Amino acid sequence: MRSDGVVHPAWQELGDLVVPRACGGCGAPGHRWCPGCTDELAAAVHPGCVVGHLGGVPVWAGGDYRGALRALVRGYKDGGRRDLRPVLAQVAVDPLRAALAAVTAEGGGPAGERPVLVVPAPSRARTRRARGDDPVSDLARAAVARLGDEGVQVRLVLRTRGVARDQSGLSRTERRRNLAGRVGVRDGVTLPRGAAVLLLDDVVTTGATLAACRDALRQTGVHRIGAVCCARVP
Repeated sequence: MRSDGVVHPAWQELGDLVVPRACGGCGAPGHRWCPGCTDELAAAVHPGCVVGHLGGVPVWAGGDYRGALRALVRGYKDGGRRDLRPVLAQVAVDPLRAALAAVTAEGGGPAGERPVLVVPAPSRARTRRARGDDPVSDLARAAVARLGDEGVQVRLVLRTRGVARDQSGLSRTERRRNLAGRVGVRDGVTLPRGAAVLLLDDVVTTGATLAACRDALRQTGVHRIGAVCCARVP
């Protein structure tokens, strides 16, 4: 445990070996994710759902941000429940597969011929330090591993720059202003010629983050851009 009272994820995982956790959805003892919440999650997820265009980017979402899916996302990202990663990664697999099929068809060839990169939405440096890890990047790796397609790679391409406010509670307009010019490409990163990029995030609300990521990617010459999220705020 750090001096600020925040438990590092590695220590949390070690502690779980001694004291099993309650269900991340309903709190039932003895389950990481109980059968009841599994059934509720299965009913809430609509694989391959195309939300539409947010921030000028086509978005595929696992489901709506409510009920068991909301509890899963919040528990994993903000509740320190990194043991829920396999469950949340599975939610991302079907929309990821649908998005991959779409960008591959757009490119006129299989993914192996036209590289497809899954790029996690960047987190603020201060947020990463507070959490001790980068849950969205780890989620992207877990989801792509389950996809089982060697032609799809996770690349850490984007970073935040400057100091942006926390997006929670901001309106659509405020979110866009808050992120304007705040997302850029990491130093030294180059992308393969003709690559398609699928942005990945846990939740999509207004599309402000996607728009900022899209603008940064277009400066590198990438124009085939889609997005995948586990949940969308309806």
